[in-house]
Amino acid sequence: MNTMNEKSATSIVFSILALIVAIIALLLSFLPFIGIISLILGGIAIIFSILAYFFATPHQSKNLILAAFIVALFSIIFSYWQYQDIKNKAQKTIQKITDDFEEIQQLESLDSLNSNTDEMRSRLDSL
Repeated sequence: MNTMNEKSATSIVFSILALIVAIIALLLSFLPFIGIISLILGGIAIIFSILAYFFATPHQSKNLILAAFIVALFSIIFSYWQYQDIKNKAQKTIQKITDDFEEIQQLESLDSLNSNTDEMRSRLDSL
């Protein structure tokens, strides 16, 4: 009987820890660039939820464990979505800068070519 109470208490502790870490992960997942930490915290919260589930007794309510698991899962999903969004925007910006740089180089080479043709014309005119 004492072992059941210890397992139940351990399950409650793990489920509360999982819920706290999951809520922190969810809140952090809304912050750009810092939200990547939510992937780690959400993973920790999921591990705590799984541990709480295995320590839970058959008659114990598992609602808190399920809530922690779902919140942690949402924090991981949102954080990963935000990471991919920032990554795609950065790649588009880098591509635009690269395209603009190539265009500037082409214009400079055209200007150089134009000045060379002007110089050749002036030499031909002097002959």
